[in-house]
Amino acid sequence: ATELFKTLESQCGDKVLNFSSGYCADYGDYYGVNARNWYIALDADASNGEFIFEVQTSLDATDIIGTYEFASTKEVGTAIAGNLEDDNMVGSYWCMMDDDGYYMLDYSFIASGSVTISKTGDNYTIVVDAIDEHGHKITVNYEGALEMENRTGVASLSAHTNSANQLSPISKTSKRNFLPTGALIKRNIVR
Repeated sequence: ATELFKTLESQCGDKVLNFSSGYCADYGDYYGVNARNWYIALDADASNGEFIFEVQTSLDATDIIGTYEFASTKEVGTAIAGNLEDDNMVGSYWCMMDDDGYYMLDYSFIASGSVTISKTGDNYTIVVDAIDEHGHKITVNYEGALEMENRTGVASLSAHTNSANQLSPISKTSKRNFLPTGALIKRNIVR
C-alpha cells in the first residue's frame, strides 16, 4: 500500500459491517482475461464506510449469483483480492471517505476469504467473510436490491492514466466515474 494513504492497521480491528444500499456494474472482459468483471459497491452511512469488491464470472454470465474465493488472480469464479496495480486500486477493499465523499481517508485491502451472493426475486443477499491485509476479520452483510448497470463499453484497465496517489478528480475514462443518479460513491481514484 502506498504511503500517501493512511491504512487501517492500527484503527481497524475485526469488523462486522451491515450495508443498506448497493450498486453493481457489469464491465465485461475488463481485464482482458476471458472473464466477465462485475464491480459491486455497498454503502451505508459514515460509520460503516464503503465496501467495494469485484467478482469474475464466465463471459456468458448474466448475473453475479455464486460463491467466490478472494484471490490475486482474475480467473473465472474468483473475487479479486485488493491491491495496487500501476498505482491504481483494484479488487476488493473497505474504505472510509471524507464527509463530502470525495477523498479516501482510510482503506484496507481484502487479502483472503469468500463472498456468497444469492438472489430471491429482485433482492440479493451478500455475505462476505474476509481477512484484510493486516489479518483482521471483516464480515459484510447486505440484503436488498442492487442498482444494476451495463458498463461493458468502458475502456480496459490499461487505458486508465490517473494514479491513485495523485488524489485528483476521476477521469472520464475511469471505471468509477459513471455513477447513477443519487450515486452511492464518489471517487478521486481509478482502479
